[in-house]
Amino acid sequence: VEDAEVRKSKAEFSLDGLPDPQVPAPGHGYNIMVTGIGGTGVLTVSALLGTAGHIEGLASTTADMAGLAQKGGAVYSHVRLGQSNEDLLSPRIIAGGADLVLACDAVVAADKPTQTLMIPQRTAVVANADIAPTADFVRDRDLDFRSKQVERAIRGAANPNACDFVAADTVATALMGDAIASNIIIMGYAWQKGLIPLSRDSLEKAIELNGVAVDFNKRAFGLGRLLAVRPDQVLELVEATRGPQPEPPAKTLDEVITRRTADL
Repeated sequence: VEDAEVRKSKAEFSLDGLPDPQVPAPGHGYNIMVTGIGGTGVLTVSALLGTAGHIEGLASTTADMAGLAQKGGAVYSHVRLGQSNEDLLSPRIIAGGADLVLACDAVVAADKPTQTLMIPQRTAVVANADIAPTADFVRDRDLDFRSKQVERAIRGAANPNACDFVAADTVATALMGDAIASNIIIMGYAWQKGLIPLSRDSLEKAIELNGVAVDFNKRAFGLGRLLAVRPDQVLELVEATRGPQPEPPAKTLDEVITRRTADL
């Protein structure tokens, strides 16, 4: 194939009239756990949160746990925000200390390292409902990803009334043209829900300072905000990008005969 280009979505959306949420105060320490898969921008999300905290004059720390797998493996990032350094004596979140979990990959959030940080009385969760294939899928194409079991595990460990599962990969691919936008969409969704104690200006300034795909990431952040307030509008945009769907193949002889005679 010569002179081919990857088709990118040209879906347009407006944030006009979208209200800013009531942003919480960090108090004496606000803890955000970011989980996901290496190579998808998980650490970028934690860096943006930490940088935005510095911009606002808050004390902020990030502790990234990437392990041996820089790409394709589980990644955990502890983000802590506070009024002063005395509020953040440890860069890591202690057991039961997470105020918010940004589950960019829900399977990682359902694992023990994240589960131990959550308690029903405290922890809110915004999770990606689109489950990424695990390594076992290479050997078993019919593998059950147990998405319902993963969701139950997360809801059981966190506040069940503050757990949102959003199809971030689906939205990112349809409206941004690239699933890599899903993590920033999740961050934007959580911010619009009033779960991140930072201002919109500081987060957007952090995206600018990052200097990578600035317009793309700002648009993803805005799309996440829109998804939190007007999910039906986003769903309509996603459906519009799909266009007419092909008719499913006939499964019986009678269906084949009916379809062929209809064309005569």
